[in-house]
Amino acid sequence: MSARARTEAGAVSRPPEGTIGSQLLVQGRLRGKADLAVEGGIEGEIDLEGALFVLASGSVTGPVRATTLDVAGEISGDVTGRREVVVRASGRIQGDVRTACLVLDDGAAKIAFAVVDSCMVPREVVEDAKRQIQESTGIAPYHVLVS
Repeated sequence: MSARARTEAGAVSRPPEGTIGSQLLVQGRLRGKADLAVEGGIEGEIDLEGALFVLASGSVTGPVRATTLDVAGEISGDVTGRREVVVRASGRIQGDVRTACLVLDDGAAKIAFAVVDSCMVPREVVEDAKRQIQESTGIAPYHVLVS
């Protein structure tokens, strides 16, 4: 994945194992245990045990399931991020989103929505979690909603 692509999709700790290039359109069902960057198009179902990066030039039509999703392009279909879904300023999702953590990033600020079973969790624990989120992601505690 190019430096431009990494910037469009956000910080990537390592390059994905696969890339659907900008001149490619893949049709059908895609399953696997790997990270994937989409610069072109995919029409069909995606089910990954890994990260899916839909870059600004990328589009996906169909249901998507992945461990994490980072969307700077467009997805038309229901989305399930087993761990998190990040939507960048240029990103669009047309469909239902299911995830434990939704991050909206417009390039200037990030807002995180985390859904946990927080019944009877002391406020100090929630505040400590927000502090840890800030240390690991840079998202300010007042931009984190824990419900």
